[in-house]
Amino acid sequence: MVGSGPPASVHNRTAPYAPERGGGEPGGRAEIAVAVIDDRALFGESLATAVNAQAGDVVMRHWRCAQALADLQTVQRDADIVLVCIGRASLTKGSTNQLLKALLRDDSHPPVAVLADTVNPNMVRNGMAMGLGGMIASSVPLGSVISALRQIHSGATVLPNMN
Repeated sequence: MVGSGPPASVHNRTAPYAPERGGGEPGGRAEIAVAVIDDRALFGESLATAVNAQAGDVVMRHWRCAQALADLQTVQRDADIVLVCIGRASLTKGSTNQLLKALLRDDSHPPVAVLADTVNPNMVRNGMAMGLGGMIASSVPLGSVISALRQIHSGATVLPNMN
């Protein structure tokens, strides 16, 4: 799980997906555009509002699943990272699986990460086999979520601590 300390497992991938945008916070950090997909409007909108208020270099926009599927090209074009909030849903079944497959279909997609209420070793194996760029437990503090997004943007694969 991504916590207040260093992540349990960070693997470097290639360079960030999208060219860095100008702006961001003073000190030179470029903006990281994150599309957060969650059908729970209150959760998705609240997460986006909190991240946008706390992290000057991370710009998060909330999408509902049906909106994201209907306009997948825009989601993937405009996002440096796609964060899918799955709650307690399975990665390998139902609408969550359908959404993840659509997001991961093209080789040129931005990194896709999952924010989940429960994370277990089998879920992590399935997520890595699917090609996810990271898995984050929803029990971590907001700062840890932001840190994980920055790491994923820099080319790392963030995995939860299973201890």
